[in-house]
Amino acid sequence: RHIGLAACVEFIHTATLLHDDVVDESDLRRGAASANAVWGNKSSVLVGDFLFSRAFELMVEDGNLDVLRILSHASSVIAEGEVLQLVTANDTETTEADYLEVIGSKTAKLFAAAAEVARAEGIAENGYRLVSSVGRWGGQTIDHLHVHLMGGRAFDWPPG
Repeated sequence: RHIGLAACVEFIHTATLLHDDVVDESDLRRGAASANAVWGNKSSVLVGDFLFSRAFELMVEDGNLDVLRILSHASSVIAEGEVLQLVTANDTETTEADYLEVIGSKTAKLFAAAAEVARAEGIAENGYRLVSSVGRWGGQTIDHLHVHLMGGRAFDWPPG
């Protein structure tokens, strides 16, 4: 059962990365050719949509409405975060609060949701707060600092 739930999270994560590379017109993902660079935007979007759909099928098969609520809400927040990122991109009047909302609404939100699912399943009650906090801000902030301050060069990440 836990493997299926982990697959849900990973399917959602991969779908967001596929969509993000299309939106950002990225040819690289962590130093390797992105899926959209290899197979095109249409294939990347459709595979991302398939992974989202499959994740929701797995959640329904699992039957835990708390898990479905947690991960479906996280997916909605991630989509909203992507739209907010589009709206605030290259806007010199973007506030710190706007920036924190964007980074808190991307992969970080999914990591926090994964920790919440683990808690709901009774897997990781003691570590929930730490993992949720790190997930909420840690990885996305590091990615953004690397891309903006170092131009993404060390890992061939696209600047911006």
